[in-house]
This record gives sequence, C-alpha cells and structure tokens, in this order.
Amino acid sequence: MTESGSTRINIEIKTNSQKTRERAMSLPAALLFNQEIAQYSKQKMYDQACQVFEKMIRSGVRPDVVTYNTMINVLVKSQRLNDAFDLFGQMKASGIAPTIVTYTSLIDGCGKNQNLQKALFVYQEAKGSEIELNLHFFNAIINAGCLNENLPLVDLVLVDMSLQGFANNSVTYNTLLNGYLRMNQLSRLMDTIHLMIINKEEFTSSAITTIYQSTSLLNTRDDVKKYIELLIGTRILVGKPQTTLLISDLIKAKKLNPAFCMIELFIGKRIEFDISIMNDLASLAGEYANFKVINWISEYIASNKYPMSVISSQIHAFSRIGNINQVRSLLSDKQTSLNMITPESKMSVIMCFLASKDFDSATKIVDSLLIDGSITANISERLIMQYFDQKNYEMVIKIYMNSRKNVFSVSPKSVDCVIESYMNTKLDIEIVSQLKPTDNGIIYLAKHLPDNLFDRIAWDLLVENPEIRPQSSLLFDLMVTLISKDLLSAAWAAFKKYITSGIAPSENSIELALQTQKDVKNHGNIMLIYDSARDCGIIPSTSLITAAISSSINIGNISEAFQFVAELESSHIVVSDINVSLKSALEILKRSLPSSENIPEMKQAVKNRPRSHTCPRITNKLTGMEEISNRSAFIVLESGEI
Repeated sequence: MTESGSTRINIEIKTNSQKTRERAMSLPAALLFNQEIAQYSKQKMYDQACQVFEKMIRSGVRPDVVTYNTMINVLVKSQRLNDAFDLFGQMKASGIAPTIVTYTSLIDGCGKNQNLQKALFVYQEAKGSEIELNLHFFNAIINAGCLNENLPLVDLVLVDMSLQGFANNSVTYNTLLNGYLRMNQLSRLMDTIHLMIINKEEFTSSAITTIYQSTSLLNTRDDVKKYIELLIGTRILVGKPQTTLLISDLIKAKKLNPAFCMIELFIGKRIEFDISIMNDLASLAGEYANFKVINWISEYIASNKYPMSVISSQIHAFSRIGNINQVRSLLSDKQTSLNMITPESKMSVIMCFLASKDFDSATKIVDSLLIDGSITANISERLIMQYFDQKNYEMVIKIYMNSRKNVFSVSPKSVDCVIESYMNTKLDIEIVSQLKPTDNGIIYLAKHLPDNLFDRIAWDLLVENPEIRPQSSLLFDLMVTLISKDLLSAAWAAFKKYITSGIAPSENSIELALQTQKDVKNHGNIMLIYDSARDCGIIPSTSLITAAISSSINIGNISEAFQFVAELESSHIVVSDINVSLKSALEILKRSLPSSENIPEMKQAVKNRPRSHTCPRITNKLTGMEEISNRSAFIVLESGEI
C-alpha cells in the first residue's frame, strides 16, 4: 500500500509447498503485525494501521486471513471502499478464502457509502459460497438496504434470514426501526414495535429514541391512537417529560390535529403531561385559525380552573381570517393586555390592520413589540417588507434601527428596502455606507445617491460582497449604472465577480468590461475579458482584439501581439492603427535586445548559421523562449511583411 492510497500489492505466486513453508515460518511474524494493526484500528488510527501493513509487506511477511480481514475493515472505516475491494481481490488471488467477517465488513462499507450494487454483489457471492452465514452478516445487508431506502431488498433479506433459521435480535429490530423511519413507513414501523412486544424484546435506548422520533410520521387520529396503544405496551411512557415531548414534537412539526388527538387520548387514558403545553397547542390552533381546538382548550382549562388564557390564540385566529372587528373587540376587552399576546399573534394582528389600512393601530402593536423587546429577527424582517410595500419609510427605518440595536441580521433584500427608505426620507449617509445591499440595491443607490456623497461609499467592497449571490440578468444593468457614474473600478469588480461565479457574460457586458480598461495597461484584465468572450462562444470584437494587441505590446510580448494581428487579418479586418502600434514596439524591442546586435546582422545570421547557433545563450528557459519569440517578431517587423 502506498501513500497515495493504493492498496494493490504484488505477491509472487509460488508452489503449494513453498507457500506452506513460508506461512509456517512467517506465522509468528504475521501475528505480531496483526496485533499492531488491530491495535491501531481499535484506536481509529487508520493511517498508522496502513503504514504497519506496508511495513509487513516490505519485510517479506505474507498476510494471512486475519491480516486481510483487519485491513479490509480498516479501509472500510476510513471511507476507502475501492481500496478495500482491491485488497479483497488480492486476498482471493493469494489463495486465502474470504470469511464471513470479510463479507460483512464489505457490505457494511457499501451500505454506508451508498453503493448498494456492490453490496448486493457481495451478498450474493457470500450466499453462493460454502461459508456459514450468521446474523451479523444479515444485519449488515439489512442496514445497507435501509440506508439506501431500498424496501424490496430489506424484505428479501428478511425472507432469506427466516429460511436460514435466523430470528431477529435487538440489532435487527433497531436497524428496521431506523430504516422504516427513514423511509416514512409508519405502518411497518408500528408492526415492528408490535412484534418486539410479542417477542418480549427489550427496548434499548436507541430503539426508544427512534420510536419517539417517529411522531413525525403521524397524520391521522387512527395513527395517533395505534401509536399510543403501542407505546403503552412498550412501557416506555414513564412520566411527564416523555409524554410532553411527544406532544411538543408534533406541535413543532406544525401537526395540529395529531397533537390535539394525542392530548385527548392522554387525558382519556389518564396519562399525565405538562399542562403548559396547552399554550403551544392554542398558539398553533390560532395560526391555523382552528376555532374548534381553541374553544375545546378554552372549555378544558376553564373546567379545570387552570390559570391560562386563549385570548392570544383567538386574536391570532381572527386576524388570520381577516375578521378585524373581532380582533378589535378582543383587544379592547378590559381583560386583554398586549403583554398576553404572543409575538406571532401580534404579527398576525399587524398584518390584519395593514391590510385594512388601519396604520395607526398597526403602529401601536409594532411599538409594543419594540418596547417589550419581544420582537424577533424573523418578525423584524417581515415587518420591514410589509411597511416598505405600504411606502411607510419611517417605520421601515424605525424597525431596522431596532434590529441594529438587537444585533439582528437583516437579509440583503430587506437592506434594499432600508436604502430606498432612507433615500425617500432624511438620508443618513453614515448608516447607508454600512449597508450591504443586493446588486439591485447597488443599482438603485448609484442612481439616486447625490454626487457629492459618492466618495462615502466603498463601491468596490459593495460589489465584491461574497454574501450576495450574483444574478445573471443584472450584470449588464449593474455595469451600465456604475460606468455612467464613472465607477470603473467597481464595474470591473462586478464583471470579475460574475465571471468567477460561473455566470456567462453577454456580448454587451464584454464591451462594457473593456470600457473599464481605458489605458489597457493591465494585460491580465484584458486577457480575462478576451478569454471570457471565447469561453462563451462570443467572437471578440475589433476593439477587444485591438486592446489585446496594445496590452501585449505594452508588456513587450510582441509574438502574442502578432497572434492577435493574425486573428484580425483572418477576419478580413484592417485597422490602420495596428501597424503603427506594432512599429512603435521597435523601441521596446531595441531596449530589450543586446545593443551590439542589429537587424541586418541578425537576418544574415539566421540564414547562415546552424539552427542551434541562432539561439542566444540564456540560462532561464522561459526567458529564453520569450526573447527568441520577440527576436523573430522583430525581424518580421523590419522586413515590412506585416
């Protein structure tokens, strides 16, 4: 095995008698290496285990079945499945028969690496061999099927297990429970729980966790009823924390009806749970405007004299259906305090008031959120968007400033709203200069910001902001806007950002990028524009090729300049300035070439000397090639053949 990860080992094929003698001689040595490899494997030091294996091979000690099994397991655990199969092949080629341990390790690796095809190959090979199969082997292939969500394979293996006389153990059950949860197979999961109860199987902590997590699959009243009956049979509902957690998980998953059914069943069976969970259920009922559940909760807490109220949920529900009269009635009730209303319910009320053009009432609720500090980042975001749509720019700024105070992150889209709000009210350049808008926001800012404040904005940094994902449709508009404001550097930054993000520029964007390079002194930038055009199948324009020629001349790369001239000529384009530009390169070349040499002498030397003598003595190969290329270009220039 080499450091590059290859596990292929060339083991010389010898006669049976030679193999027997060598194995007998190497047995103690192999044992020592095996122990060292196993020790590293247990400590999850897989690289060190591989190094010991390599040392074993270099020492001339032949691996035995234990060595191969241990190393295949090491490679599987270190996510090197291909190497594990290579070693598997070498194991068989060396005359060592794979064992059930070998096959189990490979299947386990295939399952965890999402390679079900290889897992099936190993499974079928093992079944067709004469080795004795065991439950570990079957559990491994079941797990591979579950991890790859292949239900038919799981069913097939379960049948094979039964035919072989094997019964499920705790590992099998846990694997099936996890697999059925992964595959959203509620009925099969509950059947497995039922089977475990019949067989008096112990429910491990792993199994219990999976069963609790399966509440996410409950959808109907029948589902919940059967599920609760099974839980009672498992005897894992040991107190309030567990029962309350089940209800809470359903509420968090926004499953109102299953959560409501579970509470009803718990109450009917006198199973205790934390009564405070009713508040969460009522909130969810308000969000869904489910008055049946709200009224049931109201009657239940009243009959049991619990110190709770469903006012917030009722307000939320009425605001969700747009019943503004009922909302106002509940808010005006003497028993109602704004402190009793949850932030989400307040948000729903605000939306209801805004939809009804009752801005004063909406602002009152917003102020209560700001004062009591119950406003969240999500609510701030939604409020900014809502008030911006209403063109209430003062409120947008007010909410945004509260977000800054509470160190809430605001999305770039909301930042665009804030910038436009400042532009339509009293501009605070100190705040605006710190904002990070989208490209749309940058376009708006560049168009509307007073000219005397342009230097207060770090335009290049705004454009380069990695948090903003470029949109292909905006590059042209963004560059046009920035160039119109003479922000050439920012326009170039925009072009580079879009190109490096894999967004293809349009022909117009290519020309705009060229406009940002007025002095064509940055050869790298010109070449980036040229290459971007070529990569997108855009034929470079005359102006782009001319710029490429000029920038090549500026850096003294005359041979490259000639390549671009040839490209112009192949397009039958004649540009009178090109010859003048190339002629001006003579001075550059004269400064770069040895002063003792002149053109006539060089021409004669090329004709008379052997090829090897025409090359200047230059130690740096790259520099030498550049000088040779430029000398050739110089000769062509003087000959007047361009």
